[in-house]
Amino acid sequence: MFISQYKHVFATNIDINALSDINDLAEQTVVNHLTSGIVVMVIHNNKIVYNESFGYSYLHNNGNIVNNPVKMTTDNIFDLASITKVMATTQAIMILLNENKIKLTDRVSKYLPDFASNGKENILIEDLLTHTSGLPAGKPLYFHAENPQEALHYINQLSLVYERGSKKVYSDLGFIILGFIVEKISKQPLDKFVINKIYKPLHMDNTAFILNDAQKIQAVHTSFGDEYEASFQLKDKIAGYYDDIPDLLSFQKWRKYTLYGEVNDGNSYHVFNGVSGHAGLFSNVHDLSILIRLMLNGGYYGNVKLYDPVMIKLFTTEHKFSQSLGFEVDQNYYMGNLAPSGTFGHTGFTGTCLVANKELNTAIIVLSNKQNVGLNEKGVYATPRVLCGEIMDVVWQSIK
Repeated sequence: MFISQYKHVFATNIDINALSDINDLAEQTVVNHLTSGIVVMVIHNNKIVYNESFGYSYLHNNGNIVNNPVKMTTDNIFDLASITKVMATTQAIMILLNENKIKLTDRVSKYLPDFASNGKENILIEDLLTHTSGLPAGKPLYFHAENPQEALHYINQLSLVYERGSKKVYSDLGFIILGFIVEKISKQPLDKFVINKIYKPLHMDNTAFILNDAQKIQAVHTSFGDEYEASFQLKDKIAGYYDDIPDLLSFQKWRKYTLYGEVNDGNSYHVFNGVSGHAGLFSNVHDLSILIRLMLNGGYYGNVKLYDPVMIKLFTTEHKFSQSLGFEVDQNYYMGNLAPSGTFGHTGFTGTCLVANKELNTAIIVLSNKQNVGLNEKGVYATPRVLCGEIMDVVWQSIK
């Protein structure tokens, strides 16, 4: 009964034929070596209206094209990177808030007492969700910690790098702390909580932090080990940005093999064994479509309810700095120049994008393994704008 009450007032139609323009854009990203492969899904009015794959799930091995490339399919499983923040950690916070087990105005120190040091005493849950806490953007925790508890101790000792609430600095550390809070309140590991509360009830059978053997077979190949982080940290060391990290040339942890079914993010892998609030989740377009449709349906999918509609509005409405709670809002550079106001979503460093608009009852999922082509001449990977923005605009143009 509730779902019928949540139907959108403004019904829209979509030109299915116009979506064929996505084919050319996706194929071009593969031809131009911006990614090895890509999967695109479009959902409109609760129906999947486009679902196609392009290129290869495995094309390069440490910079060399393999003899037998593996074709990409819509069933392939991707390392979501920072989409973990909104499809795992933020979802967990929404559920705890809906169950009155947490408040956005709670101080972090209520759950993690040792966090209250060096200016962090007044940081709220809300500050972490909006990336306005004053915490640094990130730190190479693997230089300082062998496990989650050592990482938490290290973060607890950090000082703020700007005044809380004065600006937005996108922070992995903030979501790592949110992961610890979820575990403290739920009394179970983050991955167990989201599996039991979200993925299992919704039959999202290919969504997990740690893949089983069958799921690994479907996983796409990504980066050549830790090539980006090793290169990035070396540049920062030379530039003098870090004075508290070891000799990078003698660092023994760098992975030097092509990854698949193994989280790319160095902190998640080396410190958290793949389970962290900022990165580590794997999934495919089918499973992601279930959770995003649940959000567009007011918290329901079939007979499963995760939270009330007020939670969705709260977590997808801009609070400040084009940021809602967890989700980003109106970020044209990857949501498309034609994205209507109120569009929300997130990207992942591995080449993943998820975007939705409630008024148009539309969601777009773009998953790529852009890291499998390796770093470009500038020492970076392709940008979300190239991989996502133009595809998003094709969809927005097709809706009448």
